[in-house]
Amino acid sequence: MLECQSDHANFDEVQGKLTPGVKAYRAVELFVADLIAFGLSAQRYLLAILVMLCAITATLTRHHAPMRSMETRLDYTVSHTLQTVANAMLLGSSAIFRQSSMGSTASISAEELLLHNFWVIGFACLTLASLYRLFRAPEHLAQGGRLGQAFLAVPTAYTGASGIFVIAVGAVIYSELRAAGARRHLALAATAMSGSLGVVLRPCLLVVVIAYLNREVTTDELFGWGIWVFVLTATMFGVVAMSVNRQGAFNLAPTAEAFPASVKALWPLLPYALVMVGVVLLYRFALDVKMDEFSAPRLLPVMMLAILVYEHVSLKSRRGRATSEVQHQGLERSIRSATNDTTAEIGALLLLLGLSVSIGGVIERSHIMEAFPQAFDSAWSAMLLMVVILVILGMIMDAFGAVILVTATVATIAYASGIHPIHFWMVTLVAFELGYLSPPVALNHLLTRQVVGESEVLAAQQEGGTFYQRYERIIMPLIAMGISLLLVAFVPLLFYAT
Repeated sequence: MLECQSDHANFDEVQGKLTPGVKAYRAVELFVADLIAFGLSAQRYLLAILVMLCAITATLTRHHAPMRSMETRLDYTVSHTLQTVANAMLLGSSAIFRQSSMGSTASISAEELLLHNFWVIGFACLTLASLYRLFRAPEHLAQGGRLGQAFLAVPTAYTGASGIFVIAVGAVIYSELRAAGARRHLALAATAMSGSLGVVLRPCLLVVVIAYLNREVTTDELFGWGIWVFVLTATMFGVVAMSVNRQGAFNLAPTAEAFPASVKALWPLLPYALVMVGVVLLYRFALDVKMDEFSAPRLLPVMMLAILVYEHVSLKSRRGRATSEVQHQGLERSIRSATNDTTAEIGALLLLLGLSVSIGGVIERSHIMEAFPQAFDSAWSAMLLMVVILVILGMIMDAFGAVILVTATVATIAYASGIHPIHFWMVTLVAFELGYLSPPVALNHLLTRQVVGESEVLAAQQEGGTFYQRYERIIMPLIAMGISLLLVAFVPLLFYAT
């Protein structure tokens, strides 16, 4: 009896604390919890929708990166005809896979059938989008063209590794180097290689994927050694740039003159640094979320949004007379434009990741790697073969798909041959980046051409000089990254290989 009375008293006390504020908080909390639960249960379907929606956006906005820009109607026709054929093949493949899944002896669940339908509908819409672009050529394209050049306008692909960095800040790097007096070829070389330098640094998603797929390594170990690899590649690039490209003696300004000028140049960047630090501190102390490779995908978009807000507020304060309505429209327009651009970039990236994984699966099921020895008596011989294979994979595959393939095939051979797992994956990352800089595709150079502009690349090609100077944008990154790869691959073997 006393316990029952106590329970009723506690219930009345709790009911008395249910103020309107508490009820509102409870409603928001339950809504967020239900939303998270729905997102977890529908994760596969939402991902399929996101991939196809972004891929369609990338197609409609003509945001794929070809080996050369489309200048004539023939270029445009060849490119979009082959895009339509490729998308139609994806549609047919998804439809056949759906039919074979339904006809198999194993029963297919309603959820799996719904996912199959999503992919079939998505690829059908993507095929229609590419067909629409095929018959809606831009008016500014010139007539005529040569068929041989037209096939170089076939879209290649974006990469989730260094290419993303080139897309994001490549134009800024190029313009700043040109403003400092660098030759076009040198500026193009630095832009193409800019993303390759930081692929081993925190919070690179590629390193997280490697650690997730390979129990032999951890993110802390990879990022820890990655710092030294970054120092090596950056130093090597600087040495090659200053020694091979130097056209005169170094004339360094005295400290009394250089330091004030450097501080003056860095001063406009201070507010941006404070905004980024403010976002990191807000998450750290308000939400107890640290900035690392796992939280970066959530923090970075907020950081970019905060920078957009700061720029518009500072612009309004400088103008002084801008109305709040105009300011709101400007901010909304900037966010919408950034979202549209990001949607196209994500579409090109996500579709590439899916297809790269598919290609990796095809190569794995073909048992090509079984033709190689499953272990070598010498770690040196194994490393030599690993370097060749990894560079070739970097030349033809996206990093994420290549990592999955390497994990299932090449990595096991390396481990069995006495190569340390951390050493192997450091070599893999550098080899991939060398592949992205190597002809005939040279993906990072293609992305550099896109962000810098075709006119700048053509202007660089018109510049004279020695053979090296005429092709410096290709040769210099190969020299710097090639020497770095040889050092990363073989020097550590001196200390642990028998």
